Amino acid sequence: MDYLGKGEVLTNTDLDRFTDMQSWEEQSQGAIYTVEYACSAVKSMTNSSLYFKNIDGLLRQAISLKEQISSSQGRRL
Repeated sequence: MDYLGKGEVLTNTDLDRFTDMQSWEEQSQGAIYTVEYACSAVKSMTNSSLYFKNIDGLLRQAISLKEQISSSQGRRL
């Protein structure tokens, strides 16, 4: 291995420590990716709030028009 000098021997304890560190690094990288992905998703949702407000307004307008149509049809009968 590149980490050993001449004449150094890798013991089981060293190997265990090395594999533990590799595992910890992999888990850390996975956690960092998860947090970055979650932050990106929240940012996207925040940026979408304007679109949701527009949809809400259009739905309210459609409901109002539907009620007006139903009301005018009721008067005709």
